[in-house]
Amino acid sequence: MLEILGIALLCMFNSKAAKARGRSGGAAVGYTIALWIGMEIVGAIIGALVSQGSMAGAYVFGLVFALIGGGAAAVIARLGEVRAIPQAPWGPGYAAPGYPASYPPGPYGAPAPPAPPGPYQALGQSGPPPPPPPMPSGPAPAPAPVPASIPGPPAPGDQPVVWQDRRSNGSTYRSHRADTLYAAAEALRAIATPPPNTYYVADTPDGSLGRDLFGFFTEAPLKTTALAVKPGAQPAAPVGAVSLTAFGDAMKSQASVAALKSAGRYASFVLQLECGHCGYKSPVETQQGEFERQCYSCGTVNQTRRGTINVLTGSGFVEI
Repeated sequence: MLEILGIALLCMFNSKAAKARGRSGGAAVGYTIALWIGMEIVGAIIGALVSQGSMAGAYVFGLVFALIGGGAAAVIARLGEVRAIPQAPWGPGYAAPGYPASYPPGPYGAPAPPAPPGPYQALGQSGPPPPPPPMPSGPAPAPAPVPASIPGPPAPGDQPVVWQDRRSNGSTYRSHRADTLYAAAEALRAIATPPPNTYYVADTPDGSLGRDLFGFFTEAPLKTTALAVKPGAQPAAPVGAVSLTAFGDAMKSQASVAALKSAGRYASFVLQLECGHCGYKSPVETQQGEFERQCYSCGTVNQTRRGTINVLTGSGFVEI
């Protein structure tokens, strides 16, 4: 009974360790059981031979070899680096506001002021409310015309966002021209989570940034230096980035990047780099090891690093 409990616990721990490294948890359970039982049988046979048929000797040797097999399975499950990617502050399906924290609330996000207290509450008195003022005589004024549509909030520092639609092979592509990657990122954050097979792309002089159901994406390399930034920005000396965080569904975004790479197409895993100078989160292309990226808002160069990410696909592991 205790042996069964030990195998179950070891399978659970090894499955979690393998999943954290981008491998199959079911495969980890399989080789854990195989190594434990297989080594136990080998140990029992050796123990029976050494002790000349003694059951106690066979049991002791079998248990020792089973523990060796379990330890080997634990080592195999923990090979490779853990995908230590912080969770995004926004979950899937949440649309980020169109204005950053450093900007005053826009006309679409300004909170309504609280209603002033009534005359009795303000004086701490009780009693019936005062009678309403008399209605003016004459015909009622005509209601104000309701606009046919209300445009969305513009990206800060850019013109009102207008997306041009194009359909191809059952997919919808919506494109927009922006002056900077900062304006592109804000325009893409302002939209609701796109439905499947819908792709938004904001084109800028420094490259094209896109967004789909899983988060940000790129189809060609973005510039990393000498970027056009937010008007009036004052870059500081190079700093260390605060963090790299995902936007949307990080795991599905990794799987999409791996699938494109295995098909021979360009793809890069995009994460939000939080600037160590101004705190703005720029969607940047990342890579293994140490690298530098320029903040889209203030233009400051940020130094950071990212670990190795291996994604299991139908053709094997793909490093992204």
